[in-house]
Amino acid sequence: MASKISVDVPGLGDSRRFAYLQCVTAGEFAFVAGQTGVDENYDIVSPDFGPQARQAIDNVRLALEAAGSNLANIVSMTVFLADIRDSTEFFKICHDVMGDDLAPSAVLGGVDLALPGLLIEVQATATIDQP
Repeated sequence: MASKISVDVPGLGDSRRFAYLQCVTAGEFAFVAGQTGVDENYDIVSPDFGPQARQAIDNVRLALEAAGSNLANIVSMTVFLADIRDSTEFFKICHDVMGDDLAPSAVLGGVDLALPGLLIEVQATATIDQP
């Protein structure tokens, strides 16, 4: 059985103070905790959906790169939206950022997120590039 290994993710805040890890690996997979539209100080980057969504995806990218993976290797993604009406904009942003490297995903709306003012959270699982 593969051991769980915590991944240090430069550029993301210290999540241990909130009792979770940003990313772990197990075997050939990286598991990224739900990422939101916050910077490394846990400050919300904008009150608007677009900048928050781009930040959440960029935070996923940072975690995956620290684990030896990338956005193209995502095999599953779960997206939580405060307002499901933002899903169309999220899909456009995904196409802009990920191109054709899309992944199976689930999108849930009407979700209360961890901090007031957060509009999106993105959780991902990806394969790790093998040397």
